[in-house]
Amino acid sequence: MEFRSKYKSMSFYIKGERKRFIDGVYNTEDAEEIEALKKLQHVTYNELDELDSLEALTVKELKERAKEKEIEGYSSMKREELIESLKGVI
Repeated sequence: MEFRSKYKSMSFYIKGERKRFIDGVYNTEDAEEIEALKKLQHVTYNELDELDSLEALTVKELKERAKEKEIEGYSSMKREELIESLKGVI
């Protein structure tokens, strides 16, 4: 998923590790990074990228996202069901 900052060089920390935007752009598929980046000021992202990024996540990561979004019955869902349920709450 691609995130953009109005600043060319911007840093943030995740799990004690410094991450940097380069020329105002940062790309990631890591669910934890995505959630942290969404909370930052001066950072934008495309909702369509998030839909595409769901396809790249593992079932475990999809279930973690579903739990965060409080989707009922997520623990027994199959991969495609998880993706469709998450698309409905994005």
